[in-house]
Formats: sequence, structure tokens, C-alpha cells
Amino acid sequence: MIYNYKTFMGLNTIRNTFLLNNENDNCLHYVTENYGMQLYMENNNTIFQCTKDNIKKYLRKYTNINHKDICAINKFLTSSCNDKKISEQKLISISKTIKEKIEKTINVKFDIQLSLEEVEIKKFIYNSLRQHNVKDNYCIVTYSISKCNRMLISDFMVFNSVNDIDIDKISNIIMNEITWSLSKKIQLNSTKNFDIILKNTAAGMFFHECIGHFLEADHYYNSPIRLLKDNKFCSRNITIIENLEYNYDVDDYGSNVCNSIQLIKDGYINNVLSNEVYSNLLGIKNTGNGITENTYMYPFIRMRNMKLLEKPNNIEELISNTDKGILIEKISMGEVNVYTGDFSILVTKSYIINNGVIKEELDEFVLNYNIRQLIEADMEVCNDIESCMSLCGKFGVVVKVNYCTPSVCIKWPKKVGV
Repeated sequence: MIYNYKTFMGLNTIRNTFLLNNENDNCLHYVTENYGMQLYMENNNTIFQCTKDNIKKYLRKYTNINHKDICAINKFLTSSCNDKKISEQKLISISKTIKEKIEKTINVKFDIQLSLEEVEIKKFIYNSLRQHNVKDNYCIVTYSISKCNRMLISDFMVFNSVNDIDIDKISNIIMNEITWSLSKKIQLNSTKNFDIILKNTAAGMFFHECIGHFLEADHYYNSPIRLLKDNKFCSRNITIIENLEYNYDVDDYGSNVCNSIQLIKDGYINNVLSNEVYSNLLGIKNTGNGITENTYMYPFIRMRNMKLLEKPNNIEELISNTDKGILIEKISMGEVNVYTGDFSILVTKSYIINNGVIKEELDEFVLNYNIRQLIEADMEVCNDIESCMSLCGKFGVVVKVNYCTPSVCIKWPKKVGV
């Protein structure tokens, strides 16, 4: 039996992980590798978790893909993403060097756990229109610091490759976070009547979580923002672009990718992100944002590379002109309820601003707002744009994302606050 599929995608993911902790100078090392294939039909999709040999057998038996193309698919899926493969010794050396630099700089005894994970993803997308190879690889550095069995910090950083890892930068960031975790802070009972100033990297996560996810079609048409009058979504100073400078022509459904698509222009919704499924279901433009990195899961609508266009404002001037505010340098996570419009973000590094001066350090707290309040807020955008790579989870599937954002000052309506 030959299946009448529309698009075939073969997928291979490899995770090469090294773990290092205080109790053992030797790294624990393990590798996980998964193969899968997905057949996209007109009315339904089929997912197979399989071995690389089973992919060849299945394609020969149940598809009309010719022998030459099947061999090309198999060769591609079993190839390496990185032609200059990093040695195991170098990975161990990087992990140990970071750990040693931290321990030498800080005299207090800490329990330090570091992990370094190389991720390789290969996709072969095949349909009647094209054959397309997609290769991606990145590296995740995860760190957990504890003292007397109490967790002080736990976070991660994402890099394009192991070669891009800056040991000094990572060590300094971790040491600064240890110092911050031990410093004296004050607790904030309410954010009511505070202006919020988000430093550039914090602004990236804020806009990704609190605006970007609302503009994914599977969320947008279930959320209150689809009922907005005239599509007015936020301050006129906000213009957001997605799929910025994306390197590939197609998504995982084989659809063309709309590069540099303008989601918001001067505060108004211009487009929403979609994939082939939601484009057909809702009769909207297909932006080619169907993405998965998981052999078990379909390609959901995902953001890739978001940019918030900068304005001429200076961050120092915004701070000096703020009577009562909170300067947020780091957001650790965010959650969105697309059905109600509620969102919350965990702020882990911030300061009080009083009469234009940065004052006390604040203990971590949660900002809880509703998207309708964001619509009414005034926003000032700065000129200190910075790019940040991170990871984003949706329906249990994690993908690499990037956001390029400047600092932003949010002046909420007076009734807003927690």
C-alpha cells in the first residue's frame, strides 16, 4: 500500500550531555539519539518513532519516493551537523574551567553543578515541490549553585555552538548571580503605581511571553485580543517583527516561510503567526511557522527570531526621569493564559527607582497582569538593542528562539498592580 501523503519529514535529534559536580572531578557523559518521521496527509498526520534503518524500509514500502532520494534522506539524517566536531576532552575542559574560575574567585564553599549539552537537529523535508535539508545545532550551558542544601541560583545560557562559549562571560555571570543571591534585599508588597523599566534582555523575554505567544494563531483565536477594536494592541511606540533573517526557506510542513513578517506596527496587529493546519482551518495567511524539534510531536506554531524596533530614547535618561519605578534586569520565566488574557512573569533581579536614582535591591517577585492592561499602558522604547538566545516550551516541546530587543519603560494605568 502506497500512502498518498502531501509532505514527508524525516527527523533526527542528538543530545550530547556532560555533567560536572563538586563530588566528582570526572564528567558524567551520555548521548541520546532519536529518529522519527512524520507524514502529513490532506486530512490527518501520522508520526512514527523509529530507527534510521526502519525509515529506509518504510519509505521503500509505503511511499513513492525513489531509491536515490531515499538514500539521500538516510545519508543526510545520519550525517553530523557540525563538520568540525568538538572533542569530548574539550567539552570536559570547558566545564572544568568554568567551575575552577568560580571557585577561585569566591572563597565561600558552594556546591556547583554544571552541564554542557550539544544539541543537533536534522530534518529532511520532501514533497512534490521541493526537497529541503534543515540542519541546526546549539549548545546549552546549565548551572545550579547551592549552599547548605539551599538552592541559590539555577539557570541556563544558550549558544550557537560550543565554539561560541565565552568562559569568562559565563563565569562572571554566575559569580555576579551568586553575589546577588547573598546580598540583602527588600520585599515588595505591591507593584501598584510603579513604572516598570525592563532592561533589554529582560524586555526580550517579556515581549516574547506576553505579546508573542498571543499572536500565534492557535492562541490568538482563543484569546480576548481577537475582539480588539481596530486591532489596537499596545502603545504606538511598539513595532515587532518575527522570522527576522531566518536562514531556511520552508517550515516543517514544507510551507514557505514569510521572512521578517510585521506582527505589530505602531501598536496595531498586522499579522498573526500560523502554519499549514491553522491557515487552512481559519482561512488566514500561512506564515510558515510550523516547527518541532521532537520526534513525538507535530509542528506547532512557534516563534523563531523576534525583534522589537528601537527608538531614540536613552535608558539612563528614562531612569533619571522616573519618580517611582522598578528596574528589571532579569526575568526567569513567564506564563500566559491565552483564554483569559492573564500573564505572569517571575522577576529574579530588580531594583527600586526613587526620584530618578537606582536604590535598593528587590527580592524576587511575580508580576501578574492582564493583556487588556498592557493595551492601555504607555511605553517608551530605548536605543540599546541587544540580541539574546533562549529556549521556549510549548505543549511540552522545547525549541531554540532568539529575541532582539532594546530596553522598554512601561507606564501602567493607575489601577494596575499586584
